[in-house]
Amino acid sequence: MAIVKKFRIISYKQKKSFISLENISVSFKKNHQILDNVSLEIPKGQILGLLGPNGAGKSTLMNVISGLIKPNYGKIKITLDTKEEIIAGSTRLKAGTAQKICLNIISSMVMTKLGRVRNGYMNAMVPTNRKLRKRQEFIQNKLLK
Repeated sequence: MAIVKKFRIISYKQKKSFISLENISVSFKKNHQILDNVSLEIPKGQILGLLGPNGAGKSTLMNVISGLIKPNYGKIKITLDTKEEIIAGSTRLKAGTAQKICLNIISSMVMTKLGRVRNGYMNAMVPTNRKLRKRQEFIQNKLLK
């Protein structure tokens, strides 16, 4: 498979994968296999289209990538480029920042897909400390206006 970039064809396998699926299998019933041993490498910047007939597993594959469905078998890897350190010697800072960005994106996608976002606010929080209780109160007041 290849992509066209500035009128040149470049093999995408030369690039480091951003999302990697390894041997993903999903079945909802014992005899109803939706995805069977699917492996896929998606490099950063790659535009991917999924084509197939109804029931082929396109939505299931996207739900697996976003974390809405857990595969029965296989691994999903998301690799983040952490760039240069902001503060010299702060390797934990750069890794933590990249992970936080990724987790924010994934949790926002999941909460939106589950219908738990209203007017730009997540409205199904379970506050477990004082800070989260204050945040929940703020969001509820905003949503009730």
